[in-house]
Amino acid sequence: MDSVSIHWITDLQSPYADSFKTVSYLIGTPVSSRLAWDRPRQYFVLDTVTGVDSISHRVNLVSVGSAAVNYISVDIFAADSAEFQMLNNQRGYFPLDNFSMNGGESIWIDLQFKPDLTKPYPERYANRYARLVVRYVSYATGEFIDTTMDLIGTWTKNRVEEKPTSHFTINPNPVTGNSITLELESREGGASEVSIFDLLGKTLYTQKVSNSDKLLTIPVPQLVAGTYILRVSYEKSVNSARFEILR
Repeated sequence: MDSVSIHWITDLQSPYADSFKTVSYLIGTPVSSRLAWDRPRQYFVLDTVTGVDSISHRVNLVSVGSAAVNYISVDIFAADSAEFQMLNNQRGYFPLDNFSMNGGESIWIDLQFKPDLTKPYPERYANRYARLVVRYVSYATGEFIDTTMDLIGTWTKNRVEEKPTSHFTINPNPVTGNSITLELESREGGASEVSIFDLLGKTLYTQKVSNSDKLLTIPVPQLVAGTYILRVSYEKSVNSARFEILR
């Protein structure tokens, strides 16, 4: 809080010849409390060829406000939450629940993706999705607020079953135009699907395939130069191969 006196002088006659006015103003920093993750999503990319069955990453929870945040809890939710877990955290709490953070403070959390590989095909090597959720009490309203990070488990290679009856060919490779031709040399029974992923496991293209399809033309004008993964999913197996795009 501060104040100042201003002396106003005019050429008017009394009582308006001059005047003193006191002005007060309040100086301060607004108090706020908010938590945020250091990234909106975290990919966990496994490679079935190497035989590694789990992978872990460290993420950070940051108190970006000026006030302390209380009654914080962190947990993993959504459909595939059982295949993600918190291995460790900076506070050493298990579960990570009912704690506080000061303004500007951050803590790290180690997350692990360990997929259930006992699932049947094609679910065994399908992408997994979950959400890391922090819940806390708002300083301003007293209400609970949820802030989430998307967790995505995927694979860079999906040569789950190498079968001579499931080969396919990508032409051209590398790709310099706006489309590729996929030649399916032979087919298995059951529905199948063709998908294109980037190296982080993000799905960029998906198309259902009938048993009568032998040649497929796939448009790729939206893909920038780089390496991609094309996957053909059958009822009982999943095959994939990499291809390059040159622009």
